[in-house]
Amino acid sequence: MGNLLKQLFTALGRATWYHATRIFRGGQAPQAQSPPGTATPAATATPAASATAAASATPAAARVPVNAAVPASAFQFDAVPAASSSGSAVPGAMPLRIDLGCGTRKEAGFLGCDQRPFAGVDVVMDMAGRWPWNDDTVDEAHMSHALEHFTGPQRVHIFNELYRVLKPGAIATIITPYWCSNRAYGDFTHAWPPVSEALYSYLSKAWRKELAPDTDIEWNPAGYNCDFDSEVRYSLHPLIASGDQNAVNMAVTFYKEACQDMVVRIRAKK
Repeated sequence: MGNLLKQLFTALGRATWYHATRIFRGGQAPQAQSPPGTATPAATATPAASATAAASATPAAARVPVNAAVPASAFQFDAVPAASSSGSAVPGAMPLRIDLGCGTRKEAGFLGCDQRPFAGVDVVMDMAGRWPWNDDTVDEAHMSHALEHFTGPQRVHIFNELYRVLKPGAIATIITPYWCSNRAYGDFTHAWPPVSEALYSYLSKAWRKELAPDTDIEWNPAGYNCDFDSEVRYSLHPLIASGDQNAVNMAVTFYKEACQDMVVRIRAKK
């Protein structure tokens, strides 16, 4: 038994994290991982930030590593240039795409935004304050490994500001360490609580009205003033990703370290 455990931990330590595809059989996620009112992932959709459009037919060992770009094929929500606040596209206008908390790894084609003036940062800003964009002006947002550094009340503010500046129907992609992975706990600058699937239920105004009215701005001055649909995807350990769908579903629901990152795409409902 001791040798088996040693071999397992050695394999875990050397593994490169890859993305699994078709996590949920028939496109249905376990109930706890799909907030009420959100879109259901397609059966063949890629659940992680770095899988290719054809990853469902690709062996686990050949899949793209975690730090690759998020393909549009991974989600049902398409990240296309959104309409202007008047409801029509702006001819000739360059889409405004913002990378929030970009650090030193700004997404290509995005405006880099961070609280510190790292190389590549275009806008130095405090995400816990008012953001420097007018209402309904941002076409797309990206935030990777930044949200977990803010407290619960600050996260509410971030989603409210994100909703304010996004155009109707615009998309934001948010990547965080999965709450059931050690990646969520190693950094002393991470705030409590870790980000979980349940957070995204609260971004739906209809869900809040029915099940958590005290978290809405209507009753709580510090509450949510946003309304988003959301889709959840995961990056998985390769030993989990290579299993059949029943094994994957079981692991995602119950196993520590099965999921490494949670990749969520939200869409502004205006």
